[in-house]
Amino acid sequence: MIGIIVATHGKLSDGLVDAAELIIGGTDNIVTLNLFQGDNVQDLNKQVFEAINKVDQNNGVIIFTDLFGASPYNQATLAVHSLPVEKQEKIFVITGVNLPVLIGAC
Repeated sequence: MIGIIVATHGKLSDGLVDAAELIIGGTDNIVTLNLFQGDNVQDLNKQVFEAINKVDQNNGVIIFTDLFGASPYNQATLAVHSLPVEKQEKIFVITGVNLPVLIGAC
């Protein structure tokens, strides 16, 4: 099973996963990460790294973020690049997360 991480500003990630579960039922192997005003972005980097290790079952990981070039995207990219190359090849960071895309990945 592919691991899924949804990292966004505010509670958007929680809302997207909640809506997906309402439509398709329970979701497995998914983690949400939220960045709030005043949060330390370095902490988000650590959270992304920990989430990757939590959901990775050697089938790959998709990290969905809300905006290209924003802090969740940047920290996800930095976390992925800190991993060994063979692990990096199975992890994808995708921006512009929305409900239809998330449902399709679940």
